[in-house]
Amino acid sequence: MASILKEAAAERAAAFIAGGFRQQCVLKAGTPFTFSRQKLASDHIVFLARKPDAADGWPGSALGPLFLYRQARCAFTRAEQKVLIRAEDDLTDNEIAEDLRISGNSVALRWRSIYIRVAERVPLALHPGTDRLAAFARGAEKRRRVIAFVRQHPEELRPYSWSARDGEKGAADTASR
Repeated sequence: MASILKEAAAERAAAFIAGGFRQQCVLKAGTPFTFSRQKLASDHIVFLARKPDAADGWPGSALGPLFLYRQARCAFTRAEQKVLIRAEDDLTDNEIAEDLRISGNSVALRWRSIYIRVAERVPLALHPGTDRLAAFARGAEKRRRVIAFVRQHPEELRPYSWSARDGEKGAADTASR
């Protein structure tokens, strides 16, 4: 990844600029979205961050980790990623099912496979510390821990190729197939 574009409300501009982003353009209030009939309620700004900017920036800047590549450990399927992305937005299972146009049972099955995958590949995400009660996290607590893990490790929701998921070859290798 050589650059990142980020669009945010104008009132957050100071934070992005302090973090090393550069302002690219301003989208005025009332600008229509291209994919719906809605319009922006307030001014928004598009920011740009480039990999060389991160390398030249202050040590410990917010940009550095954005360009740091980390291999996904859980290798969630695309279907599991869709559930996790919506769960990060605090949607209930019923809302996730409705949004994905699948049954509630399908959402439950995806959660089950997510929990199994996390327990096998990153057990400390479900059982942090040495608290004996933590080892028996269930239901909402287990879900909260998985979502917290995914929020701390955004690479887990990054798209990847199937062979990279299985550990055979990297994503760059499969692009040439």
